[in-house]
Amino acid sequence: MPLLAIGNNQRKACKWQEGNDILKVEKSELLDAIKGSYGIISTIADRMHVNWNTARTYIKKDKDATELFENERNAMLDRAESCIINALEQNDIATAKWFLQVKGADRGYNGSNNDTLDDKGTFKLW
Repeated sequence: MPLLAIGNNQRKACKWQEGNDILKVEKSELLDAIKGSYGIISTIADRMHVNWNTARTYIKKDKDATELFENERNAMLDRAESCIINALEQNDIATAKWFLQVKGADRGYNGSNNDTLDDKGTFKLW
């Protein structure tokens, strides 16, 4: 059973319905294209032989595809966060400074090079 239909102004179709200018794709084909894609739409589009916008439309129109896509993206975010943690555990100063600028702004690590006291008398290192 086809998942959804898109007009034929797309680059290349997965499956065309004979005598119709509507592209139809099987849900299993979409889910297979998402698996192992790391949540990269270009990868999914290449696997399905459609353009980027078509792949994104397919993903958005199906609840299971959207969930699988988000799981793929979140797995990569988790992996990236693990790399940052590993670098911090190795006392990587550049990573520590970057991390403080990104995650420590509420503690005064704002990325500026001002080693001064602010108007509240707080000493800022960055």
